[in-house]
Amino acid sequence: MILAHNYQEIIDFKNDLLSKGAEGLIVKNPNSMYGERNSWLKVKRFNTVDCFVTRHEVTKEMERSGVPHSWFVGLYNESGAVVEMGKVGTYLKDVDPKKIKIGSVIEIQFQEVTEDLKFREPFIIKVREDKRVRECTLLQISAGAGAPSMKKLVK
Repeated sequence: MILAHNYQEIIDFKNDLLSKGAEGLIVKNPNSMYGERNSWLKVKRFNTVDCFVTRHEVTKEMERSGVPHSWFVGLYNESGAVVEMGKVGTYLKDVDPKKIKIGSVIEIQFQEVTEDLKFREPFIIKVREDKRVRECTLLQISAGAGAPSMKKLVK
């Protein structure tokens, strides 16, 4: 346990841990009890990447509303093949799901890339109308950004 005296010490400690591959840290009031409300804060590493929508999942909500709320996303590898990176079904409240179509470029925030090349804890930050699908490559993700291995990513 480390006792921080100010906000900058917490940020410096977090950055040091994340640079060594840690998932995050817990910041707590030293006078609090375990699980005490509003006195513990989980700080995790998150990364962002621009992906494109490869398809959507048909759900009961979609059948009812006609609007998808869960999408599969992909990136291009070095040889130009599409690598499906999993599914995302959460988004910020100012993202309009009606604007997300197959082929849309969306910015995803995620914690890490799993060994089977899927995003962990992804959610949509925004629809990127300023980006083209061909710009969505695995090269955006580095081993330091939660990726298992660049060799595995660029196959």
